[in-house]
Amino acid sequence: MIAASVAAIAEEQSAIVGFSVDSENSSTTRLHMVVQVRDKTHLSHVLRHLARIPGVQQVWRRTTEQDDVPKASPDEPRMKKLNSEDLYAESRTGSGA
Repeated sequence: MIAASVAAIAEEQSAIVGFSVDSENSSTTRLHMVVQVRDKTHLSHVLRHLARIPGVQQVWRRTTEQDDVPKASPDEPRMKKLNSEDLYAESRTGSGA
């Protein structure tokens, strides 16, 4: 699931600026990604692409701030005009890859 998620985000011409994996048990893996998006339309395309990955049960956008997730540097010219969005993808396949 990790490789497919990274590929889906790249195909949508987005960048991952924060990433973590949490395996709650042997059957659930949760990915937390902070991605760069241009606008809400771009965000919805990224979410839909992630939701179509085989094995992904749920994809959602986080709506509250989290301090321990790295944010894009404001000095990066390519990212300056984009917004950071916290996204979660959850798989219940038992596979972390």
